[in-house]
Amino acid sequence: MAEPDWAGLAAAIGLVLATGSHAREKILSWQVLLFSTVVVVTGVRAVWIAVLVAAALSLGLRDSKRLRRVLMAVVGLGALGTLLLFAVEPSLVERLNPLTFLNDSSADQGALNSRLGVLQLIQDRGFDRPILGHGAGSLGYETALEGNRDRYAGGGELNAGRGSSNLFATSFWDLGLIGIGITGSLVVGWLTAAWGCRRRSPVLLYCSIILLIDFQANNGFRLGFVWVLLALTYFVAGTRVVEKSHLMSHTGFSDSPTLVLERRKAELE
Repeated sequence: MAEPDWAGLAAAIGLVLATGSHAREKILSWQVLLFSTVVVVTGVRAVWIAVLVAAALSLGLRDSKRLRRVLMAVVGLGALGTLLLFAVEPSLVERLNPLTFLNDSSADQGALNSRLGVLQLIQDRGFDRPILGHGAGSLGYETALEGNRDRYAGGGELNAGRGSSNLFATSFWDLGLIGIGITGSLVVGWLTAAWGCRRRSPVLLYCSIILLIDFQANNGFRLGFVWVLLALTYFVAGTRVVEKSHLMSHTGFSDSPTLVLERRKAELE
């Protein structure tokens, strides 16, 4: 991938998938090392935060010992890799220091100016058509205009295309308040389905968390694998609901798991 943002995101997803695999320990170790290295080297701070949140959530949900061990190893490798990068490239310290790029955005290689500029553009022009929006893809045209670049980025470049800002801001620009409603409903439904998968397939929950956190900085909702993951999440969550309904239809809504087991035991006797 030419964009480090998407490379870091893909590596984070690969990292979570590796932790949930049943590969041998040796193969798993190499996969974790590879994906962790890519996550650190790309320097995508939104991805770093997302991986830390997923690791913390794993500890809170008390998943399998293997998964917790791998995720903690990821955090450890990430910290070690970051320290090594600091030793090789001291400028990374400035990149990670929020005071540095708030006082001097040039230290962030224009990324902060670009993101803030697009957000300001959406704030200034988005309410021209607040209900229906400006249409999908029109933000790419606006960010390419020289006048907008001069006004919102000091003559520098603005992030272009549908991924130029966060998920909700681009939805508002493209489809207005209707788009915000659709996106909000989709995100809530996605998180609800992912939470329903937390016992059967926690990997889907962690991937969903990583994507939705990262999309607050870069809207990659249009990427194909995102929709595949979304479909899998809804499928697994729906399967769980169907199985639960099937169990209730045979045991009754008021029966507790203890009563069900006692009833089955009595039947066997």
